[in-house]
Amino acid sequence: MERQLNGKTALVTGAGRGIGRAIAIALAQQGAVVGLTARSRDQLLETQDLIERQRGRSLVLPADVSIPAQVDEAVGTLVKEHAKLDILVNDAGVHTAVGPVGGDDPEAWWHDVTVNLRGPYLMCRAVLPFMPSGGTIINVASGAGMKGFPYSSAYGASKAALIHFSESVAIELEERNIAMFAIRPGAVRTSITRILKTPNGQKYLGHIAKLFEAGSDLLVPAQTAAELVAALCRPEAAVLSGRMISVLDDLPRMISEARRIREHQLYQLRLKTE
Repeated sequence: MERQLNGKTALVTGAGRGIGRAIAIALAQQGAVVGLTARSRDQLLETQDLIERQRGRSLVLPADVSIPAQVDEAVGTLVKEHAKLDILVNDAGVHTAVGPVGGDDPEAWWHDVTVNLRGPYLMCRAVLPFMPSGGTIINVASGAGMKGFPYSSAYGASKAALIHFSESVAIELEERNIAMFAIRPGAVRTSITRILKTPNGQKYLGHIAKLFEAGSDLLVPAQTAAELVAALCRPEAAVLSGRMISVLDDLPRMISEARRIREHQLYQLRLKTE
């Protein structure tokens, strides 16, 4: 296997399981040293073991991405060991607040926004001082952020905000030659989908459950999202910085059509008035 990320240092949040674990393993397979961040040390150690079995290198950095001091400590430890940070993948996310606004728990609603939006912001804020030219930041968003997502307004709003955050900061980073993307990882069966089996999930999210039951092109393994992330870390993908890219998109074609995509503001959140 060609190791296109040799000499690179990466940090992946939510790396203890699911999509985050798959991404961390994929980046390590490509030669990157990967910092593994999540709240559970035990799960991170499992990911590290999987990486080491394939002769990859990683560093376990337990942290809650919504707590600034813990974020700063994790980033500081990784930078102390490896001097720079070339790749950041913000995968950590939660989906706990389900139900109509007015009948929900405001603390649970805000907690989803805190983890899904404040977390990536805090990680970017901590990482950017150490990221060199040619760096890449990837925020794992969701199709829920692209259109109305009833009964999960916290999750949908936080992911929409994350997409817009990605576009905004990508513009800020142009002069530093750092690329930032949001991605749609597909409908992956991870721990976050357990919400569908809760009483509120069964009552309000039947349309999502049907997607998993009936089948869809968006039903993909976590490895598919990991492959997209690894591809976006390549220099040629930087021409698409600021875009929301799905696992179903043809990335090589998009790269070849980057000028048209930029001119027409494609693959970005926009208000259509006619």
